[in-house]
Amino acid sequence: RGPQPSFFDRVKSPLSVPTPRRPACGDRVFFQGLLGDYDGATFQQYCRVPADLLAHMPPNISDGQAAGISLATVATAVALYDERMGHGLPPLWVNSAAGAGPAIVVLGGAASVGQYAVQLARLSGFTCIVANAVAANCELVKSLGAHVVLDRSIAATADDYVRALDGLPIDVVLDAIGHDGTQTLPVAILQAAAARPAGLATSVAAPAASCEPCPENEGQRTCG
Repeated sequence: RGPQPSFFDRVKSPLSVPTPRRPACGDRVFFQGLLGDYDGATFQQYCRVPADLLAHMPPNISDGQAAGISLATVATAVALYDERMGHGLPPLWVNSAAGAGPAIVVLGGAASVGQYAVQLARLSGFTCIVANAVAANCELVKSLGAHVVLDRSIAATADDYVRALDGLPIDVVLDAIGHDGTQTLPVAILQAAAARPAGLATSVAAPAASCEPCPENEGQRTCG
């Protein structure tokens, strides 16, 4: 029921005329499975999906890698750009020249969602992107666009991340892991950085019981 790569039927023709943006018969494509729609659901030999929901699969990735693109990018896009559940930043596909803000922290920069979060944050124009990862993945996260990557086995406190921001005001902390510990850390970072009321902590998971709003920080929101 999640994102799943698919192929156009190599026997039947697509219903619409192929264009540079619309796949042709035999193209490798990926898409987000349609929950509750048997025709458009995944885990079956054939399915029917509107052409506008399909994207060409890059030639340098496998089917399994392509299967995670839709879910991970949508989760990141909601956290950054959605006005109700996320931070409400100007979507980069609407206005790529609009600067998003001074700084962002991405917890789990090497995770599926974290990798897209770093890339979208860079495309959105954040001045400083601070992420964390295990030591073996720090260079990977830097190559995706992070300005500073902290070894999560060493940098474990909110003050570590505030120091990495080098005095820049922070707009958002995105938790790409969703565990209890990673959900409380974003709020602690915002508090330690004395984030302005617009500061927002977002997580890929529903807020844990330990993530209750702090009365003294009513302007800070946490959303799952």
